[in-house]
Amino acid sequence: MNEALAHLSREQLEQLAEAYAKNAIALDGVWFQATERDVGMEAAMRYDCEAWERFGLTEARRLKALLGLGEHPGLDGLAAALPLRFQSVANACTVRREEGAVVYRIETCRVQQARHGKGLGYHPCKQVGVVEHPAFARGIDERLACTCLSCYPDVTDDTCSLDPSGLAILANPIGFFLVFSFPLMIFAAFLVSELVGPLERLVRRSEMLGRLLDNAIEKGPREGWSGYILAAVTVISLFGLAFWAFCYTGGA
Repeated sequence: MNEALAHLSREQLEQLAEAYAKNAIALDGVWFQATERDVGMEAAMRYDCEAWERFGLTEARRLKALLGLGEHPGLDGLAAALPLRFQSVANACTVRREEGAVVYRIETCRVQQARHGKGLGYHPCKQVGVVEHPAFARGIDERLACTCLSCYPDVTDDTCSLDPSGLAILANPIGFFLVFSFPLMIFAAFLVSELVGPLERLVRRSEMLGRLLDNAIEKGPREGWSGYILAAVTVISLFGLAFWAFCYTGGA
């Protein structure tokens, strides 16, 4: 045992366990993304399925020994082990015991959140889940079997936090700004353009403001003030798009 652990408080050990769980999620994510870039999604998924099937079995056996569950702990043993999976520690999850079943649900998935935050498509995790979770269950008790109720891309639960339609972008403040501000700015530009004539006549009532206006039109676009407005709209829109792209590639 690492002697440094003996000097940590219970609270620090809990924080360390959570950090290790998040590190494992991060390691899996960067490994998969590197493989996906190199060989494509289809091949990466094949490697991912094999890795998670083997890991699920190993993780279950270690938790089974840690908890002293015995040879055939059944559904009660599975319900005791599931909350201690590193995925359960890193993600918000629930384990619900029902008659003849245990329902395991990941409420918030760090992997999908990270991919969405980087502008990547959601990970088709059902393909991996249908081999990983049965392997974990078998590691607890070989008599157990699993059924997938809802998992991306086959989301059948309308309370799932993932949004296959892509409308989840509206929940992102920057995405919301980009989607709704651009047409509003265009509308404002055309609206103000219609008022250029009356505003110009009003400004020219002042000799000083009239000279400033003539100077601005002379140095500015041929369209006059409407050109400045449309240019400002373009600059603001491009800035918003660049900032949004920066946040997505920066990652969550």
